[in-house]
Amino acid sequence: MKVVLLKAVSKLGRRGEIKTVADGFFRNFLYPRTLAVVATPGRVAQAEDRKVRATANMEQVRKNAAEIAKKLSEATVTVSGKATPKGKLYASITMADVLKAVEEQLKIKLSEGSLLSHDNIKTIGRTMVPVQLSEEVKSHIAVEVAASKK
Repeated sequence: MKVVLLKAVSKLGRRGEIKTVADGFFRNFLYPRTLAVVATPGRVAQAEDRKVRATANMEQVRKNAAEIAKKLSEATVTVSGKATPKGKLYASITMADVLKAVEEQLKIKLSEGSLLSHDNIKTIGRTMVPVQLSEEVKSHIAVEVAASKK
């Protein structure tokens, strides 16, 4: 039986894809959970149209992500914190602090999940933080941690 997926289904496919599945799998699992519908000619045409628009949209997202990645890789963000004379911070710099600094200094808003590092910064100096802007586009941010004057 041919079906059009309404939502992503693990080990089967993504939303909008046309798949061939067993009748019982459709009747007992996919249809009751509104994960798929029978692939009529109209629904197939809708799915293909949606796929064309999604491809064009993904290309625009990829292009924007590449521009942002270039800006991020060329820039340095400065974050300060209270530190000991040996250069160890009293309170570590979190990724939320880095996101806030990027937004304030570079005027680029990133989502929390875009920073790939989960480690807090605990020393003064320069650190590279990896960033994933889209599925294919990855970059990094140079974070300069300085001791605050107070």
